[in-house]
Amino acid sequence: MNFQSNADNKAADDLLKKFSKFIRSYKETTGKLINEKSYNEKFFQLKSDPNSENVSVFQLLESENKLLTKCMIVFYHLNKEARKLIKHSKIIANKLIVIEDEIISVSEASTEASEENALVKFSYSLEDLFDMKFLVQNAIFLSVNVFQQYCALFSMEKLLQITPSSIFPSNIDDVLLLLRNLVIFDMIFQNRLFKNYLGLYSDLLLQQQSDDERHINLQNTIHEIDLLIDGNIFNIALDNIVAVKNKIKARNLKQLENFMLTHIKNLIYGINILGNNLSELNDIDELMKLNIAVIVYQRIFQNLDQKHMRLVSDINYKYPAIVIHGNIMLNGNEFLKRYLQLEKNNVDIEKLQQSYLKQRVDEINKDTLQYSNQVFLWVLQLHQQSKFGNENLNEEMLKNRCELYYQGLTLAGEISFIIKTIVNLHAKLGQLISKPLVSNIYKLTENLQLIKSTYEEKSKFISDSISFVFRYLQFHTLNVIGLCKKKVIIDAKKERKFDLSTTLVLIEKLLYASMSINNLSAITLALNLTEPFKNFGHEYSIRLIKLLDHMMTLCRLEENLEKVCDTSFLFWHQNLCQTFFKQHMETTLDERKINLIVQSIEECMKNCNYQKLELDNVQNFYPFIENHFSENVTKKLCNSIEINLRLDFHSNLQVEKFNPFDAACKILMEDRRAMVKLNPAVIHDEYISIQDDVEFYLSKMFYNLTTISLKDWRTYEEMRRLAQRKYYLETVEDHLPTQTLEQGIDVLQIMRNIHLFVSRFNYNLNNQIFIEAIANNNQHFNTVRINNIANSLSTHGFGIINTTINFVYQFLRKKLSIFSQVVYDERIKSRLTREMKIFRDNTAAADKNSEVYSFERALNLHDYIKNLESFEGNQTLMDKIRSLISSIGNSLGYIRSVRSGINQVNSNSISFVPNLFSDEELEFVKMCNGLSLNTVRASQCLEKDIGQGMKKIVEGTLYFKMLMSTFSPYFQSSKNSHLKNFYLLVPALTINYVKYILKSKDRLKKTQTQDELVFTDDGFSIGIVYILRLLDQLSDYTSLNWTKTIRAKIKGDKDNIVKQRETTAKTNKNNDEKLLQTLSLSEMRINAFQTEFELLFYNINSVKIFFQS
Repeated sequence: MNFQSNADNKAADDLLKKFSKFIRSYKETTGKLINEKSYNEKFFQLKSDPNSENVSVFQLLESENKLLTKCMIVFYHLNKEARKLIKHSKIIANKLIVIEDEIISVSEASTEASEENALVKFSYSLEDLFDMKFLVQNAIFLSVNVFQQYCALFSMEKLLQITPSSIFPSNIDDVLLLLRNLVIFDMIFQNRLFKNYLGLYSDLLLQQQSDDERHINLQNTIHEIDLLIDGNIFNIALDNIVAVKNKIKARNLKQLENFMLTHIKNLIYGINILGNNLSELNDIDELMKLNIAVIVYQRIFQNLDQKHMRLVSDINYKYPAIVIHGNIMLNGNEFLKRYLQLEKNNVDIEKLQQSYLKQRVDEINKDTLQYSNQVFLWVLQLHQQSKFGNENLNEEMLKNRCELYYQGLTLAGEISFIIKTIVNLHAKLGQLISKPLVSNIYKLTENLQLIKSTYEEKSKFISDSISFVFRYLQFHTLNVIGLCKKKVIIDAKKERKFDLSTTLVLIEKLLYASMSINNLSAITLALNLTEPFKNFGHEYSIRLIKLLDHMMTLCRLEENLEKVCDTSFLFWHQNLCQTFFKQHMETTLDERKINLIVQSIEECMKNCNYQKLELDNVQNFYPFIENHFSENVTKKLCNSIEINLRLDFHSNLQVEKFNPFDAACKILMEDRRAMVKLNPAVIHDEYISIQDDVEFYLSKMFYNLTTISLKDWRTYEEMRRLAQRKYYLETVEDHLPTQTLEQGIDVLQIMRNIHLFVSRFNYNLNNQIFIEAIANNNQHFNTVRINNIANSLSTHGFGIINTTINFVYQFLRKKLSIFSQVVYDERIKSRLTREMKIFRDNTAAADKNSEVYSFERALNLHDYIKNLESFEGNQTLMDKIRSLISSIGNSLGYIRSVRSGINQVNSNSISFVPNLFSDEELEFVKMCNGLSLNTVRASQCLEKDIGQGMKKIVEGTLYFKMLMSTFSPYFQSSKNSHLKNFYLLVPALTINYVKYILKSKDRLKKTQTQDELVFTDDGFSIGIVYILRLLDQLSDYTSLNWTKTIRAKIKGDKDNIVKQRETTAKTNKNNDEKLLQTLSLSEMRINAFQTEFELLFYNINSVKIFFQS
């Protein structure tokens, strides 16, 4: 026997060497063809498509026993059709689950619009519901057909010598898996969400009252769907299968019962030898097949003994929660109770699941460490095998490769089971996932993606070598079949043995062909007929089953890889991704880990085709991930690199020595460098480059900080060089000057010190110039003109404009708050109320044309507020209020100057364009016709830029309007009712302003004075109008006719002087010189008073244009 085994091994090695030479020559020939073409795909496809095979089923299953061949062809086609329905039902279930989640999220808004939107979202599922209806019909028809074929096969028992243990159990497995998918449909519909919205949709159809045949057919179809989505799909299928019982002979029914019971026993035996960790590869399917088989058996025969029921129940207690699809969980005992009349037990399923979850969580650290080690060892072994190539192969190497290819899928299946069970159980039981548990899930997800990426990385090697592995498996299978064949020939005594021998010959023929899913399905069907455990013995049978399982698994390598490495749970538990990113940056950085997690997120919806659905929860998933990736990874990395660059630059100031390799320092420079050099990640067909983001962040930071403080340019230049040397980051040069000259005060300096600027500089409305208020002994004074601002804007760019507006807004908010508090003073508020009452009484007694606010009342109010308080520098409360209003107006004047500077820059930029304001259109594109495409595009861009510049010059930005709309709602609210009489204070303020400006101009004539010199202060006019406009009191102020009052007052004073002169001339012919001088001085004072008031009124009327609504 040993001699025979050695001879077989030597023959196998010789065959492998010959086959290896053939493959090498084939590879050399095809390699030349590949090199001649531009082949850019990253990975080779390992998918096997059964529909692409050209061999017909009649050729495939041809044998000497024609009757046997016909039977096998029937069950072969049933098997193939079942696989199609199973695959299609999974696709429909995926879509329905996502649409259900979308409807729930939309309907939670509880508004009429949300209800309509939810109905629109439901309409997306109609096509899938129609597909599901026909799929359910086909599934039920196929299931019933399979049972009928079994019974027909039993009726040919004498002719074919069929026994219940030798017919085709793979077909009943397909039926059970198909019924499993019908159970998934029932669990999707169990919350009656689809049924409710289908009812609304049906009502809408009924309201149309159409007699169209298509309309009637649609209503009928919707009625049929309504019956299905009531959670009765599985029950309907069971009823149809049970109905077959009445059409079967009692003898055949007994054989079917024995067959089903034998299959249940085999499933129980197979599941009992499994460990605590099931595999997503096949184990979950086996568990579901067992429960569904028990329900089918009990519904048909109703005599399953308590022993087997207890064994099934114990298995379900061992695994109290399994994820059967997506985020759908199922408990086996609850499932059995729902469809079978079982005795009630006192076991609390929820407590059982909590206990099971606690057990899984307690073991997670051990499981994570164990699987991490196994995965890393598997990766190393696969890398080692890939180095050997496919030359000089021997049996041991092929055995190792076969086990490695299979082991990777098994490991991934077990890891996937742990992750999905823990995550979905937490969600179902409403428990929070702890931080350490998230870390372990994070590591397990990395391992899962590492397995997949390793398969993909080595896919070329696998695709080249998998044919050798199949030959190795075929050889050993043929070897076992040969030994079984010899045993059959030795024991051949009856025709049954002749049929058995014929079946073995068919299996040998199929094994000599190429390995495909169709071939392996045919081999499985043929092997079932041989009754391997009965005729070949336990040892040979186990070897055959293991070899065929390996061949079937590897034949579906890519399909199985997508199944066990499915990360769609990240879509249903999106907060996990956010926590993953946070933990990644809080611990040691590992670019390999973040890359694996990003790959998992990118692929989490590909297997389920979620991204093809135009739903909000699907479309918002990737932006959600990109946002949290940017917030928790990119930005934190940017901040970490910035801090590191600053510390390095200022390292000479560090007293204590800094050890970069200290254990307390979790994030090292090498980690940051590796993260920066990480290849761009792909999320939803968009590249996310960490290096580009960091470079942009540093470039922006260097530029902004340099513009604020030009003297620090050397600091940021050195940091730029450090970033290049340490992290290989290429930032953009800012090309900023080291200092500014010949531009007066820089706009950035004004922006930073706006509170000092508006108090030290006075605005001139007509010339748009700010003049510094200085002492008389100074020979020079600073001015800020539009040219200065335009030059600064040209230097720094328009990026500082929004920041400037924000600074002014903050300043105005503070000053307006102070203004409101001043007017809120009880003394001022009560006096204004009194003035309001007196004014109303006077206007009620006078004509409308004579409604004026008397000068005496305004002067009395001015003197009253003036005497309330006094401050340093002989300033009164009235002076403080006027100064506050001038500051507000100066800040608004600065905004006006900035806008004029913007227009000047824009005007200068397009000043070279001829005929800019003429009616003739620009003809650059027309002039470039016939030239190159790039030239035409450049001319189009030029016309667009010129048009944009013109638009900015003509329209500009309404900054005053923005500042008005921001504050006016607040000041016109009931909270500021104390400001409703402010307009009565304006006449007194104008008197104070005129006295102040006249006094300031008088100081200009004095040679020695330490007081500030002021000859213009138009900020007061802007501030008065702005506040009146905020309070919506411009019309109230106009009703005072204050201009009329002042002019009447001045006219009266002038008339008095004229009368005094006439009286003096009549009574004193010598004309008293002193009296005439006094009258002349009084007249000059009145004229100056008149001039300043007129200028003030002109400015106020001009400023009103700025704040027109």
